[in-house]
Parts: sequence; C-alpha cells; structure tokens
Amino acid sequence: MTKIAEETGLSRPSLYKALSDGAKPQFATIMKVLKAIGGQIQVNHVCLKITTPQQWLL
Repeated sequence: MTKIAEETGLSRPSLYKALSDGAKPQFATIMKVLKAIGGQIQVNHVCLKITTPQQWLL
C-alpha cells in the first residue's frame, strides 16, 4: 500500500478509506490506483435488439 500511495500521490489513510467496504471513491482515484498497479479498465459495447421506434427513447 505504501508503494501505491507513493505512485498515486495519495496518503495511505486516504487509500484505505477510498478502498474500504462501502466507500464510493472518485473515478480519478480508481484510475490512479489501477495505473499504479499496472491495471486497466476495458469498456465494451452491448448490442441491444430494438424492435419499435418507441424503444429508442428508453
């Protein structure tokens, strides 16, 4: 945790608080931690079947 704190520029207590159960960390914090550990997020599109124009607005 010390190394992650150093690489993210966040304090250890802040990291523990942000990553604790029930916490709602900012997206920027998650991205900093992922970068520090060599991780990444991948987003994939989902193809939905739309049968009527009214469903386009949902």
